Amino acid sequence: MSDAVGAKPKRQGSPFTSIIEMRLKVGSDEEYYKEKVAKAREFLAGGGKVKLRPTCEKRELDTGMLTQALLEHFIKELSDVSTVSESAPFGSRNLWIMLRPLPKDSDTAV
Repeated sequence: MSDAVGAKPKRQGSPFTSIIEMRLKVGSDEEYYKEKVAKAREFLAGGGKVKLRPTCEKRELDTGMLTQALLEHFIKELSDVSTVSESAPFGSRNLWIMLRPLPKDSDTAV
């Protein structure tokens, strides 16, 4: 009996989106950076979201501008497949950025 009193309606149209958290080491080499970009691009192509969180050593905590530049460069690298959906304000203690894939309709636009 699907019309029973108190029965919950089925949810439709709420697909589960997977999120992967990637930590970026500030001050690391270019090969490490390219590997992280490639993994993020692959995950975004599959429809998932990517949460970027930079990590710093204690001696690198004063390099706020370097951390901001790293995240902006990462966003620019992935701008063809993603956009920023939400982020923590720059200058906050826990800095992070969430990237989501671009809608499928934008691929066909000229």
